[in-house]
Amino acid sequence: TTTTTTTTATTTTTATATTTTESTDLPPAPPAAPPAAEDNEDDYDKKGVPAFGGRKNGPKKDGSKPVVANQQFIPVTSEFWSHVSDFYGLSPSAPRSQFYARTASAKSVMFLTKSAQSVLQSDVLNRLKIVHSGVQAFEKNSKGRSVCNYRIHHEGMMTLTPHMSSSRKFVIGPRDFSAILKHALQSNQHQIDVRQFSDELKDKIIGLSQGCFVVILSEAAHRLSDKLMMTLWKNTAESCHSLVSKVDLGGLKSKMVGGGYWEDVELKEELMKESIRKPKREEKE
Repeated sequence: TTTTTTTTATTTTTATATTTTESTDLPPAPPAAPPAAEDNEDDYDKKGVPAFGGRKNGPKKDGSKPVVANQQFIPVTSEFWSHVSDFYGLSPSAPRSQFYARTASAKSVMFLTKSAQSVLQSDVLNRLKIVHSGVQAFEKNSKGRSVCNYRIHHEGMMTLTPHMSSSRKFVIGPRDFSAILKHALQSNQHQIDVRQFSDELKDKIIGLSQGCFVVILSEAAHRLSDKLMMTLWKNTAESCHSLVSKVDLGGLKSKMVGGGYWEDVELKEELMKESIRKPKREEKE
């Protein structure tokens, strides 16, 4: 009985000492504030002006950069506009203020209508999440060498062609337009030998520097809403290739046939084979 009483007393003393020690400690320090979110350089143009359409969420728990909820729209720089205007011969009437880039690197340039601009510049972005807006007008070309590394996108031709000079915009007849379509549809590589065309068009293309250009069907030149136009890329002196998808090429042919413009041009088979032939790799000895 004596031993049991002693043990109990010891245990009680130890618990009391422990309680006393905890009560004399300082209160725990408050949790550290989360690190400030870093500025995203894509939220500003080169002049430091904030781009609209880039509403941010709060910083993540791990302190990483915040998520951009809405697609950003950054006004194109004067350097970009001067670059494409000189190459494509854009007139001063072209609505420069309605062209916006998605990021500071301007890999893709969109055209926005004035009504879309007014919505994006208002406080509606605080209530809506913008997924997409505008029509793709220019796209940076990563392949091929050209004085201008921006090609005109098929979607934006209707916006740009009325302001283009004749330096890289050619109005052509039904025969040449049909020959381009037929050649592009038959070739997996979309390579087109310009010797298939009339002498007038052939000489114009050969005289071009490497890069993008546009052809428009003469019968629809005053009705751009018919969209009977194509974007092409000048490669070597005697070849070019289509920048239009196979689906859109098929749609163009349907419009040509429906409008009575289609001509079943007989392409020169030897030129077809030359343009689509793939170079064979040299075998190692």
